[in-house]
Amino acid sequence: MHRKASLSGVVVVLVALIGSLSASASFPGSNGAIVFQSNRAGGAAELYLQNEDGTGVRRLTYNTAGDRMPRFSPDGKRIAFASDRDDSGNFEIYVMDLPTGATSRITNDAARDDVPVFTADGAALVWQRGPFFCPCAIWTAAVDGSGERRVDTGPGNAMFPDMSPHGQTLTFTSDRSDVFAIYVQQLNGLGRRQVTAPPGGFDDFRSRWSPTDRDLVFLRDNGTNQNDVYTVHQDGTELTQLTNGPRFEEQAQFSPDGEKVLFSVFPDDGSARMYTIRRDGSGEQALPRLAEIAESFDGPALDSAMWWHYLHGPGSALTQTEGRVELSLAADATNDPAVGYMGPTFGTQCRAVGDFDARVSFELLDWPSAAGAHANLGDAGATGSIGRRSEGAIEDYLAYFNPVPASVATDDESGMLRLVRTGSVLAAYYASGTGWAPLLSGPTTEAPVLLNVHLFSTDALFGHQVVGVAFDDFSINADGFECPSWWRDSGADWQAVR
Repeated sequence: MHRKASLSGVVVVLVALIGSLSASASFPGSNGAIVFQSNRAGGAAELYLQNEDGTGVRRLTYNTAGDRMPRFSPDGKRIAFASDRDDSGNFEIYVMDLPTGATSRITNDAARDDVPVFTADGAALVWQRGPFFCPCAIWTAAVDGSGERRVDTGPGNAMFPDMSPHGQTLTFTSDRSDVFAIYVQQLNGLGRRQVTAPPGGFDDFRSRWSPTDRDLVFLRDNGTNQNDVYTVHQDGTELTQLTNGPRFEEQAQFSPDGEKVLFSVFPDDGSARMYTIRRDGSGEQALPRLAEIAESFDGPALDSAMWWHYLHGPGSALTQTEGRVELSLAADATNDPAVGYMGPTFGTQCRAVGDFDARVSFELLDWPSAAGAHANLGDAGATGSIGRRSEGAIEDYLAYFNPVPASVATDDESGMLRLVRTGSVLAAYYASGTGWAPLLSGPTTEAPVLLNVHLFSTDALFGHQVVGVAFDDFSINADGFECPSWWRDSGADWQAVR
């Protein structure tokens, strides 16, 4: 552990998937949801859920504060986490009910409360209290915050607690022997013993239990900004190094089935990404950040972690309401002089890689005759688009793959638009009855592309009447997604499905 980096919580605080998460007393379990913190929304960290394969990404928190170090309850129905959302800006412990999103504040203390974990029975919480550079101690309370008390961990600082999946066994990091080492004891203070004895110049920190209570995974720091992942039996035997830098690694934990270790890597560019590695140190791979987009826009606002948006020119508007995104042009809307057209647009933060199939539904809200507007699904100008057009006496579906157009007359006031890329060919479709009607196909780029929808017009085309269209159920299936390099994903917990 690079002492300053680790004790300062090196990571900046930073997704449908709860499904039928449930738990029993049996271990191990199957690998289920991963909850983590990320700066994807462009500010302080928020909490997200996803599956190991990048499906089911779900955002859990929406605020300007930092939310960090989430942990599942044993039954998978709650998440404990630390947040500085209170008026003082101090980190406190909160618990979220996953089915409803209701959140309760558990601690109220002048000191920083961080790194919470549930006890095996889900009845209590254990956490670290103290400033980033310590002095630090471990505290516990009932899950409603009552009965708060300090845990007796002996001399020295105590930090990074984790509770065994069975019983009341605590593991933590302490500097009582002049280096940071891993310890275990009962929550009542009995049976305390040191597990690791790091060599000179090294520190061990942030231990987590295996699903069977037999092993621990932890980080070993060589005194530089470099950590490696190790495992060890809880009796101190069979010390095994899984990774071998040079890089900064943090927050390692076992998968619920006990076959892998999940950890975060922090490059020098300020980003962070989650990785998995097998117990024997083989098969290391980055966790996919996104494997699909299936957005019904049911959240309180357009999620900036998933979507970018622009309002081109005066009179353009975009709102997310009633489970859809509404785009509009005022009657006096005019061109944005910087781009030469007008209209609101939003699109994906992650680029679709390889073959993709993008679909979105639309409903015309205000669509006067000769509106002079297009409501489009496109690839952000890379090759082409398909949309619903009103221009002069024309009412139609229009596909435009620069410079080739194709159209078919329609009076549809609602429908679906679709773009499919297969290799170097792009095809445009519109919904017709229970199927899809092809409109245009042609050559396209094979490079990663952003997908977007927009309401478009120009000063020369616009009929100067109010125009509005709603988009919903935007889905993209692709071979892969290329997401922003600045995302900082860390602080994960992996829930078992049992």
